[in-house]
Amino acid sequence: MDYKGRATSKGIGFGSFLLVVLFLLLTVLWFIPAPAIKWGIETYGSEHVGAKVDVENVDFSWLSAGISIEGLQITDPNAPMENMLVIDRMATALDVSQLLNKKLYIDELLIEGVGVGEARAESGAMSKQASTQTEESSGLSLASLGLPSTDELVAKEKAIYENKINAYKEKLDAKRRAIEGAIKTLPNEDALNAYKARIKKAKDGTKGLLGKFAALKDFKRIQKDIKKDVKKVREVQALIKTTLADLKKDYEVLKDLPNQSASEIVTSLGLEKSLVANAGQTLLAGRFDSWVQQALGYYDAVGGGTTTGGSDTSEAEGTIKTSPDFLIKKVLLSGALREGGREGEMSGEIINLNEAPALSPEPITVNLKAAGVAFGKLSLNGVVDHRELGAEDDTFALSIADSTLENYSLTEQSDMALLLKKALFSTQVDASIKTLSTLNMVIDAGFSNIDLAIGSDGEPSGTDVQRAVVEALKGTKEISFQGKAEGPLDKLTLSLKSNLDDVLSNAVSKAVQGKVDALKGDVSKKLQDELAKQMAPLKDKLDGMAGLQSQAGDREDAIEGLLKKL
Repeated sequence: MDYKGRATSKGIGFGSFLLVVLFLLLTVLWFIPAPAIKWGIETYGSEHVGAKVDVENVDFSWLSAGISIEGLQITDPNAPMENMLVIDRMATALDVSQLLNKKLYIDELLIEGVGVGEARAESGAMSKQASTQTEESSGLSLASLGLPSTDELVAKEKAIYENKINAYKEKLDAKRRAIEGAIKTLPNEDALNAYKARIKKAKDGTKGLLGKFAALKDFKRIQKDIKKDVKKVREVQALIKTTLADLKKDYEVLKDLPNQSASEIVTSLGLEKSLVANAGQTLLAGRFDSWVQQALGYYDAVGGGTTTGGSDTSEAEGTIKTSPDFLIKKVLLSGALREGGREGEMSGEIINLNEAPALSPEPITVNLKAAGVAFGKLSLNGVVDHRELGAEDDTFALSIADSTLENYSLTEQSDMALLLKKALFSTQVDASIKTLSTLNMVIDAGFSNIDLAIGSDGEPSGTDVQRAVVEALKGTKEISFQGKAEGPLDKLTLSLKSNLDDVLSNAVSKAVQGKVDALKGDVSKKLQDELAKQMAPLKDKLDGMAGLQSQAGDREDAIEGLLKKL
């Protein structure tokens, strides 16, 4: 038997097996990076954004360390059915030496084709995150016009009422005590009996001429004393009458407070003028607010909200880590720029893009230009400078000229929807953010050559105010407004001026006056309801004063009866 041949045969078979295994391993290692990178971008990107990040395809080459990513979609976390950003394709070569140092450094990243605010085929909300729908405004109605809540007005006025009612109650109690004190000084039953005894004694002493003369003198003295008491009784009665009249007058004033207060409250607020003057602002405020929030979202996307990016400080050595873990030295932008159904050809660059602007020796700079027939002309310049801690200074300037809008919703109100069927849009935006916390943004925007649709069919419907607005806007061909967003990022103050304020002022003044009158009536009714609860006990006390008047009257009748007998 040829043992040597058999051994040789076994050796060749095992070697072939090892070659196959090694080939398969190399093949797997060759192809694994692309799926792994795709999985990493989608998984960790989604966690960072708070909404789905999708990648259509990833290619990776070991030979050149080159990578290309196609179909990157980043969901807007505030609108899961919309992509905040879409990148058609981006390609670069990785710095392998930096990867070994756990840093991702890229000299140049090419981006071709970008979409902003494009619709998604399915929701990009995370599985644990419920897809929320945007709340719709209540429209140009009583609430959206800025009329205050009647409950708020009544609550404020109630405190004033309580003070006035308490003061009246104290006055009523003091007057009652004064009257009761005065009644106590009047002749009581014992005093009347004493008068009767004196009269009887005088009568009994009328025997003889001298007796009659003495009795006459006694009767005159008694008569004089009784007249004094009658005078006192009448003075007390006059006091009671005057006091009751005064208290009743004050009571009627309190009862009429709701009507007076409602008129004074609403007049003092200046609602008739302010609501008419700011009608345009009311309509456009929702859209302006959405622009500001969208701008802040993109600011965060380019690293604007980042401080140190996880820098490490060694207290023992007194050194600070000064280089970011992720850095793209230059991003070159080209291809199509899509937004709102419009498309333009773009060119631009982002320099020094990194995850830790505070650790970078140079600021992040953004320069972008785009132009297209419907897209118009766009220019964006920005600087994100976080190099000095506590003195961060970020500035941006955006200009858009002659961009064609179609079927663009100008308002955020469902029952007073202004739809620009077609219009040219131009704007200039200048913004700065100091110390990562304070915004100063100025927007000057205008819509021209407007073809405006109002509501679902453009027909006047709804409230008086809505109908007046529809009629006033029918002939509008230009809309301009100037807006400001100022203050802390978590508590911005927005202000807005628009030519629609003048357009709508005369049209809505009559309808607004009707709303204001209705507010007065509502406030008055609620105040009356509140007042009735507190006035009922006062009415009982006031009615009880009539009993004191009756007591004084009884004493007057009794003592005058004695006077008549004399």
